[in-house]
Parts: sequence; C-alpha cells; structure tokens
Amino acid sequence: MNVSINGMSQIYTGWSLDGASITETQLGGTLVQPNVDAIQEFKVEGANMAAEYGHTPTLINASLKSGTNALHGSLFEFLRNDIFDARNFFYIPPPGSKLTNEPLRRNQYGFTLGGPIRRQISSGAAVDLAYVANKGTHVN
Repeated sequence: MNVSINGMSQIYTGWSLDGASITETQLGGTLVQPNVDAIQEFKVEGANMAAEYGHTPTLINASLKSGTNALHGSLFEFLRNDIFDARNFFYIPPPGSKLTNEPLRRNQYGFTLGGPIRRQISSGAAVDLAYVANKGTHVN
C-alpha cells in the first residue's frame, strides 16, 4: 500500500505499527495490512515530527486493538459491486452490449475476536489477553 502525504513521493512515507517500523524501504509503502476492524487508531504525521520517528519526513502511525477480560468480537462484510457505482462516462461497452460499467463483484468478509487466553485463577494472577482477526476476499 502506498500513499503520498504533503505532496511528497510515496517512498518518503514511513509506516509504524504499535511502535515498530513496518516500512518497505526499497519501494516505499508497507506489505503489512492489518484488518480494518483490528485497528484501534491511526495518526498521519507530517513535517515537524519528534526525533523518535527517525529519518522519514512523513509517517502513518497505527495501533492495534488488544484483548480484554471479556469475550467480544464482530462480523463484517465490505461489499463493492458495479450496480452501486455511477455510470462511467469513459467506458466503451463491447459491441452489442448494454453495459454502462465494467462488471465488478467484490466481497470482503471476516471476523474479529478478542478476550482472555486463559482465565484469571486467583486475584493478583496475571491474565494473558489476545486479539484475533481474519479476513477473506471473494472477487468475481
């Protein structure tokens, strides 16, 4: 994934996930793309940043959700279909066809689940927490 911030080239954008650099240094961008529901927050930093961010002039800093003592989760589907799109003025349909857009059917679906890995046995005992996410894509 590549983005341009403040009009700079995409290779100058740094990526950070939970404080660790995930920048792909040769071409810019990142190969790590967490599930949308797994992201707790993100911040786009540009220009006068603190020294802690290193040598990159712009940065996308994201953090993931963490588990809790309660079991929680969500199901999701992102739907993209050509019937929801406006007519493409520049699309030239094949001869004999009445299509106004190129056919597109895309479904992205998945789930998130968070909670304790093991139950707290007694008060004062440490509890390990986890967050799991899964994503599938169906393109027709």
